[in-house]
Amino acid sequence: MVPARPNKPFRHWSVFALLASLCIASDGLWAAPPGGDPAALMTQGSDAFGRGAFEQALAQWKEAARLYGAQGDRTHQGQALVAAAQAAQTMGQTKQALQSLELIKAIYRSSRTGREVRLAR
Repeated sequence: MVPARPNKPFRHWSVFALLASLCIASDGLWAAPPGGDPAALMTQGSDAFGRGAFEQALAQWKEAARLYGAQGDRTHQGQALVAAAQAAQTMGQTKQALQSLELIKAIYRSSRTGREVRLAR
């Protein structure tokens, strides 16, 4: 007579479930730094804009512009502000679109003079 073997597949699944729950619980350990990743925000904004979620796109692009500015990346900050202006214009918020474009102009001028321009929240 052959001795009964423990159910190995069950044991493997229980180990897998334990590891999966640990990964889910520790998700915050590998999360993006506070403030987020501006490149990811740009992509998310583009996706939102493509779905017609213009307010979401605007918020993500404005946050990306703020983060790029904090990093001193004026080129990408300007791109984010152009995208934000496009979202604002699409929603009929002409004044906000113009403010984004004026901010781009101020950033360009400040890069030539060495003065810093901060984004309003």
